[in-house]
Amino acid sequence: GPCRAGAGGVQDRPKSYTGAPEAPGEGAGRVAMSSKLVFLDIDGTLADERHEVPISAQEACKAARSRGHKLFICTGRSMPKIERGILDLGFDGVISVAGAQADVKGSAVWRNGQFARYWHLIDDIAVPDGSTLGHVIHASKGSYFSGADPDVSFDDVSRDLGEWFTLVHGSYDDISPNNGELLINGVDKGTALCDVAKDLGYSIVDTIAIGDSDNDAAMLKAAGTSVAMGNATHGIECFCDMTTTDVHDDGIANAFVTLGLI
Repeated sequence: GPCRAGAGGVQDRPKSYTGAPEAPGEGAGRVAMSSKLVFLDIDGTLADERHEVPISAQEACKAARSRGHKLFICTGRSMPKIERGILDLGFDGVISVAGAQADVKGSAVWRNGQFARYWHLIDDIAVPDGSTLGHVIHASKGSYFSGADPDVSFDDVSRDLGEWFTLVHGSYDDISPNNGELLINGVDKGTALCDVAKDLGYSIVDTIAIGDSDNDAAMLKAAGTSVAMGNATHGIECFCDMTTTDVHDDGIANAFVTLGLI
């Protein structure tokens, strides 16, 4: 169907970012609107393909927090995979492993490690001595990719593994067109967004999610306001309330300006 735009009165075309807003201290603590809870994906949203966060995004995040808004990273990565330089930018919390873990102020609020319960052997093979195959280990998410010229599609894999996992498109497109992330059924970025909002006393109406790919879909659909990056893939912009500019073109900053966060 056609993409919807401008839902909830949000402008369809982002305002242009013109530089850092007034510095904290010049009206610090002044909140121009009710406090919002903002969830940001990392790869392709907050950070570019070099894992670098644009200066404009750094400034926008700092300014938004100075105005009383709470910012959460919401990523498919596990905590050890998030660069210290990104965490040190200052966030109120982190949702990691695609919703299976939430950390607020450095402490884990919840952690779901039941992923390995659903592992099973597709073929009857001999398990080498010392192998962990078949053992239950603490894990919250899995990833897969096929060969470069696969004879099965992502939809085929999603259908065949649907009894055990929820599948979303992954980030291995450079390796194979058939790749994805396997999530625990009922646990995703969207459920985590709702749980964090409830825990912190925020209405869903006051939540904002910004993402760029299929693995952000659950978060974007759950949020009160959803924003697709200008570099979004898999057609997620079709169900988002607005589309901002590319990650290389002040995407986060422009979204924050348009939404009145800064």
